[in-house]
Amino acid sequence: MEKTNPIKRNEAIAELSRDHHFALLLVWKIREGLKKAVKPERIAEYIIYFFNTELLRHLKDEEKYLYDRVMSDNEMKIQAVAEREKIYATLDFIQNNSADENILRNFAESLEKHIRFEERKFFDFFQRNATEVDMSQAAVALKNREHEDEDAWEDTFWK
Repeated sequence: MEKTNPIKRNEAIAELSRDHHFALLLVWKIREGLKKAVKPERIAEYIIYFFNTELLRHLKDEEKYLYDRVMSDNEMKIQAVAEREKIYATLDFIQNNSADENILRNFAESLEKHIRFEERKFFDFFQRNATEVDMSQAAVALKNREHEDEDAWEDTFWK
């Protein structure tokens, strides 16, 4: 088995990588809920809660401090924006309709794919190409952000 070295993340955007941990945990919770045949409505409620308390801020921060600083015709930015549009559209559907297992599974897959792309490709690209000003502005804005207390959500359907 080929050994891979961990990616060294610039401290200026490390907080965004830490956010990805929590988003991947959301993906895991969705999948656990589906495995346990939890009603899709319960899982959807948690997705909406997590989106409103954590994920939306993360997505907006990435857009403001990373994506807005990359040329609009850049292939990686184009891919990232397209993936985000799919995530936003699925979230909108979940919020405004009755979610089913396929929608939830699709959302989990899309979110995981997008996070893996950002971590493995986009963040590295950004680190190599961002100016010092871009990095310092991101560092100041993203430092010491607080996260929602997971215990605030009582319906732990994934356990």
